[in-house]
Amino acid sequence: MKLDLKTILALSALLFTIAGFYYTTNARLNDAESEIGRLQKQVGQLEKSYQRLQRMVVRHGKKESHK
Repeated sequence: MKLDLKTILALSALLFTIAGFYYTTNARLNDAESEIGRLQKQVGQLEKSYQRLQRMVVRHGKKESHK
């Protein structure tokens, strides 16, 4: 099987295009996963803060009702 220069260049261009697409897609997915992890951690912290504030409101309400 003999390949001429045009065929080799065309196949090389296709290969590099596919490799570039894979690399950028993989990098973007990794960035998205990192961002999701950061946001999940932030949501957990906000939920803890919300629960703490809820307890404070309940305690404050109990104190006000005893006056």
